[in-house]
Amino acid sequence: VAANLYNKGEDIKLFNVPVWGILEIVSRDKNIKTINDLKDKEIVVPFRADMPDIVLQAIIKKAGLNPKKDFKLVYAPTPPDAMQMLILRRADNVLLAEPATSMAMRKTGSFPLKLIAPDIYRSVNLQKEWGRVYETKPKIPQAGFAVVGNLDKKIVERFNEEYSKSLNWYKANPLQAGELVAKNIDFFTPEAVSDSISNVQLESVSALEAKKDLYDFFQVLFETEPKLIGSKMPDNNFIWNNQ
Repeated sequence: VAANLYNKGEDIKLFNVPVWGILEIVSRDKNIKTINDLKDKEIVVPFRADMPDIVLQAIIKKAGLNPKKDFKLVYAPTPPDAMQMLILRRADNVLLAEPATSMAMRKTGSFPLKLIAPDIYRSVNLQKEWGRVYETKPKIPQAGFAVVGNLDKKIVERFNEEYSKSLNWYKANPLQAGELVAKNIDFFTPEAVSDSISNVQLESVSALEAKKDLYDFFQVLFETEPKLIGSKMPDNNFIWNNQ
């Protein structure tokens, strides 16, 4: 989104990338481990043409498969809708992002829902699959912070410092973090948020440090659907530089 806005002439710069891995395919089949194991099967995906869908299709293509011919991709309006389809046995394989994945695991294992819900498994970690098919690190720059306009560099630097402290606390205190998140977002339970923390890749990295990973990812997006990033690669001024 930030790259798209930048390429449309908005005064926006990316300065921090903290989210590197939150996507998994949850399945009713414990034997599914890679995207190739899902060939000829149905996968329910929330948010058509959004980040999870883009990453999934890129991995499928890089694995030498065709998203339209080798899979049946079914789109759900939201992650909760996709999760419900899995819990109610209307889907066998669903792409979810944390903490929704941990919510699904908790729900199917709790009484009374466990009496009717299927056994489900964390089957395909999309970050690991990305690393496997692209022969690179098992991480993807999936979400970040951007600054709009001419903001004082000291403010951005201070934000980065405080955000890094906050993220470190969040990772070190999963129970308290879960309670805080659930207090502000009704859909999530404290336990699911707490569970999710050990299953995500969160690391506060400056956009400058993450530049190679970012532009490798932008290149994949550009080759998949150029319009996603504004029909061209963003130039170097897109990355915040505090020098």
